[in-house]
Amino acid sequence: MDSVKSFILFLVFATLPAWPEQKLENRLLTEISKGSYFRATELYKEYTIRENPSPLAQHIAGYAWLKLNVLEVAKDLLQKASGQETSQTPGIPPVQQLLSKIESIELILPPLLPIKDLPRIQVRASGEAGWEKTILTDIATFSVVAWRVLRQDPAPIQIVLLPDKNSFENLHRLLLDAEPRPPWKTATGNLHIVLLSPVSSSTALHEYGHAILHTFFGDHYGEMIPPWFDEGIAGLMASELDPTLLEQAKRTLKSLHSKEDITALDDISPSLFYDSGPELNYAISTLMAEELRRRKGQEIFRKILLQTKKSRSLREGLQRAAGLSPESLYSTTLQRHSPQ
Repeated sequence: MDSVKSFILFLVFATLPAWPEQKLENRLLTEISKGSYFRATELYKEYTIRENPSPLAQHIAGYAWLKLNVLEVAKDLLQKASGQETSQTPGIPPVQQLLSKIESIELILPPLLPIKDLPRIQVRASGEAGWEKTILTDIATFSVVAWRVLRQDPAPIQIVLLPDKNSFENLHRLLLDAEPRPPWKTATGNLHIVLLSPVSSSTALHEYGHAILHTFFGDHYGEMIPPWFDEGIAGLMASELDPTLLEQAKRTLKSLHSKEDITALDDISPSLFYDSGPELNYAISTLMAEELRRRKGQEIFRKILLQTKKSRSLREGLQRAAGLSPESLYSTTLQRHSPQ
C-alpha cells in the first residue's frame, strides 16, 4: 500500500500560483467541456492548497482524474463526494455511477505486483505466464528509453498485463470508453496507463511509449499529434529493445515496386492509417522518427512536442524545433530507404 500512496502523492503534488477569484466548480466544468482534463486537475490542486473544496468540486475533479486513468485519485475524491449533496452536472455521470464503474474496472484488474526499483512504473499482473515473466524481466529498461526521448524523468505509468484478448477488450471499453480499434488491437498505451494482452516485450515498450508521450504532452494530444509522429516515436522506442524492428521496417520499404506505391502520410486520416496498409504506414513512420534522430539528435522529440504544444500545430512545431516540414522529412526518409 505504501507504493500506491507514494504513487498518488507524486501525481497530485504541485507548486502552483495564487488562486484567482472565481468559483472553482465553474472553472472545472469549463475545462472539462473543452476536453482539458489535465488543466481541470491542475485547477483543483491549486485551489485545495488554500481552501476546502465542495462535494461538487470533488465530484467533478474525480471525474477528470478518471478520464486521466488515475483510478486511485478518482476513487478517493468520488468517495469523499459520495453521500453528500451534489447537483446534476451535464456531461458528468452521477457519483455513484462513477464509483460503480471503478468497481467494475477493479474486478478485471490483476493484483499490484510489489516490484522494487521502478519508482515511475506500477505493474498489475499475475506474473505467472511466460510472456508476463519476459516483460517483467525487460521492464526496468522502459523508463530509461523514455528518458532518452523526453530528456526528463517520464510520468508515472501503470502497466496492466491481462491474461487474454477478451479481458483486454473489456477493460479497454470500461476504462477508455471506446472499442479497441482496429479490431486486431491487443495492446494500447494511453494517459497514465498501458493495457496489454499476451504480447512481446518490444510491443509492451511500444505501447509504453504512447503512454509517456501522451501523458507528457497532456491535453489534446490526439488532436495535435498525427498517427505517423506518435507511432514513429513509439516504434523507434520499441526498436531499442528489439533492433530487428528497424531492419524489418527497412525491408518493408525496399520490397515496394516503386515510390508511387507509397501514399504520403499527411494525406492519410487517423482511421485510414490503421485500416489501409498499416504495415507500410508503421514502417515509414518508424523510419521517419529514425531520420529525425539521425539528423537532429535524440532530444529533438521533446523539442518538437513542446513547440507543438505551444503553437498547437505539429507542422509548426516541427519547423520551429527541427527546421523541417513533414513533406521534407518524408521525402528524405524515402530517398534513404525506398526503391530507386
